[in-house]
Amino acid sequence: MVTSLIELITNHNRPIKVFHARLPERHEEIGPLLSKVVERGKIMIKVAVIHAHEGSVAWLRLLAKISSDGTIKFIKISSFDDNYYRSKKSLFFMLIFRIRTFILFPISVIIKSIITKRYDKIIVTSDPFYLPFIVVHCYRDSKIIVLEEDLYPEALTVKKIIKKNGFFYKVIEKININTLKKADSVVFISKGHHDLYVKKYGFISNFLIISTPSHLTNPPMPLFSNNYNIIKILYSGTLGLMHDTSTFIKYLVNGNQFDGLNFIFRTSGAGKALFENIIFQNHKALLTKGIITLGDSLPVKEWENLLKDSQVGIIFQSVGADQVIFPSKVTSMLISGMAILLFAERKGSLASMIMDSDSGWVIPPNEIEILNEAILEIKNIDILNRKRQNAYQLGFSQFSISEISEKWKNLIIRG
Repeated sequence: MVTSLIELITNHNRPIKVFHARLPERHEEIGPLLSKVVERGKIMIKVAVIHAHEGSVAWLRLLAKISSDGTIKFIKISSFDDNYYRSKKSLFFMLIFRIRTFILFPISVIIKSIITKRYDKIIVTSDPFYLPFIVVHCYRDSKIIVLEEDLYPEALTVKKIIKKNGFFYKVIEKININTLKKADSVVFISKGHHDLYVKKYGFISNFLIISTPSHLTNPPMPLFSNNYNIIKILYSGTLGLMHDTSTFIKYLVNGNQFDGLNFIFRTSGAGKALFENIIFQNHKALLTKGIITLGDSLPVKEWENLLKDSQVGIIFQSVGADQVIFPSKVTSMLISGMAILLFAERKGSLASMIMDSDSGWVIPPNEIEILNEAILEIKNIDILNRKRQNAYQLGFSQFSISEISEKWKNLIIRG
């Protein structure tokens, strides 16, 4: 594995070749490929799930749903849970967090591969981005499914950490090509992600597109009203390097349509402190009047209650971010019947989905007048309820945890 990495780095100037990944052979029976453990008359497939961050609530509930009948057993290999991932961290603990993610955890995976030679299947995510490369080289006797969540190196260029087509950009491209060639299956969470990789690397035959599910296993029917006392507009999740809040901040300076609205921000991440400081320093009156509410991320049950009680969900995306990330929170917002107020370019896949389904509003960067018009529509109960109903239908049709778990189960058993 180390030799392979050295070869990739030293040969970074060679042109990238388009490849056609070979579709793994289909098998009618699992027996020839998988070690079988018979429990209560069922075949149990042992699947390692490898990523630094154990996963969101949606991911953990998806794994529980997939394994609920005993056919599949997941062995989780991670460095920290979701609570630690989303918790407040000082600069010192942020440094420790980065060391654990990018150095200690990958080393531990290499060591573990020496002790545990193989699993029936392995699901590995791009967390950190070079983890799939390590796994396909360390576990050569296992069937490996690479789950491409955030797309690299593009995500690093959107964050302005590396330069497009620079040295590190090309090295990561080489790592991706090598990983995609060796993986047995590649899962993308959106068609836009798949299309970007095909454009970069050529036709990928061993892929599937499986959406990120809502974390709600039994979501209640949303409550629609003809007279909302206060319309709650919720942002819940990370404020990071790919979340552009500038258009919203500009709106606060120029907007005057705040009556009857409550913008709620329950956040974590690198951009949280800066965003909250701007609100405290420049818009304290909006805090005092209850038009803006600030706070930390919530425990799952409290967050679920807030989803039920909110009518609109905010999503922030930086320019270019839609091509490389998919905000997982949007799936639970949709299935909760929340119309989506998306701050992003209109050419992205999420923006297209929202506009095509009429389940919200898309606000391009710096388009304050379009945001003003959207706020007026939010305050129009008929328009708001129509978009909420469309959002609810979209959520169930595309992001139901039951349907998505079946797709994963079929991939694990037969892929």
